[in-house]
Amino acid sequence: MEDPGLEQLRLALERDRFELEKRREEREGTLLNRYFGAIMTALVSIAAVVVSAVQIWVAQIQKTKELEVKAIESERQWGIEAAKFIAGNHTAIFSKNDQEREIFQRIILVAFPKAISDRLLIKVKTEESEILLRRFWKPDGEHINQDNISRIRKWLDDNNIKEPSITFFMRSDIYASARQQLVKDLDA
Repeated sequence: MEDPGLEQLRLALERDRFELEKRREEREGTLLNRYFGAIMTALVSIAAVVVSAVQIWVAQIQKTKELEVKAIESERQWGIEAAKFIAGNHTAIFSKNDQEREIFQRIILVAFPKAISDRLLIKVKTEESEILLRRFWKPDGEHINQDNISRIRKWLDDNNIKEPSITFFMRSDIYASARQQLVKDLDA
């Protein structure tokens, strides 16, 4: 037979081993410990997705900025081309010959983008009305036609425009649309 003290020691040793195993199992049994590898892999994957999304977002912002800069550069280039065109053809564009002016207005419509051509044509129409009105005012280019000046003054009065100077009315930008309307009304 064995010694009962030895048996007690073995039993105590087994209990301690059991308690140790039980605590180890409890500690390893937590969610974090059990799935640590999978959790870390998921976190790394999520971080990679977030970094990729941020890179895409930054690239999109950069592309938008590049497109804006290109649009501004393009508009400037068209503006330069328009200025060259106007400077090179100024005499024809603002000619006293109505047919020649009309041809160049059509060329502007075809040759330039809508935004540029609209701005140019507004200026051309403004200048055109000024030319036509000046021709009406001074048919020979030097002497004022008194009958025509009376018609202009009557139109100004009828339209509540109290500008005392015909010259100022003919040249001032604030009267550009009024000059265009006067030319239309005089043609009618």
